[in-house]
Amino acid sequence: MGGRRATPNPVEIITEPIQIEIYHPPLPKAIQLERPDWFVVSENNIDEFLEKLSKIQGVEAVPTFFALSPQGYEKMSGNLQEMRRYILEQKEIIVYYKTVTTPENPTEVSSEGNRPSIGLYPRDKE
Repeated sequence: MGGRRATPNPVEIITEPIQIEIYHPPLPKAIQLERPDWFVVSENNIDEFLEKLSKIQGVEAVPTFFALSPQGYEKMSGNLQEMRRYILEQKEIIVYYKTVTTPENPTEVSSEGNRPSIGLYPRDKE
């Protein structure tokens, strides 16, 4: 049984870049706020305010209203600015990730190794 050993066929390794498609959901629809009515009430105009409020509410007997002190208004205003800041920072993060995951040229080969670029890391433009 002294047969010849078969020589294995050579293995060919082919490296090809792949394109990974990353879903980018659309940004949410912009918010549409309504402007509330504000009344500045003091002891000088309380009767006029109560009369106006009764007409607005359609109830002449018992007007209902909400009041804020000047300090409470400042806190509410500060809270709205804080929410605005937070939303803008979140939007910047979303736009950043959308930008870095969108390939400019998905078949471009990186100079680091011979790995294909799939647009995950921003490249320095020269």
